[in-house]
Amino acid sequence: MNIPPKISYSVSAFISIIFVIYFGYKALLAYVIHKELYGGGDVDVVVVLRCALAAAMIFLTFLFFHFMRIKDLNFMRIKKYYRSLNIAFFIEH
Repeated sequence: MNIPPKISYSVSAFISIIFVIYFGYKALLAYVIHKELYGGGDVDVVVVLRCALAAAMIFLTFLFFHFMRIKDLNFMRIKKYYRSLNIAFFIEH
């Protein structure tokens, strides 16, 4: 099964955008709940971690879009590293 890289990266970028929306939504809910329960002031760790996950997924989405622009990825060693990083993010979730 030979899938073109452009299709693979497009699907991965779309899935990453879905995760960004999900983590952003969960961070917003956690922030609103924390603010209602404890008032203003410091931010809870859960809010910060969910925002960090959303930021990491935004970074990965930008990498997917960047890789789509590159014509030949066979010479890049970063490709293997990036796949392992992506797998680690999905296993963590």
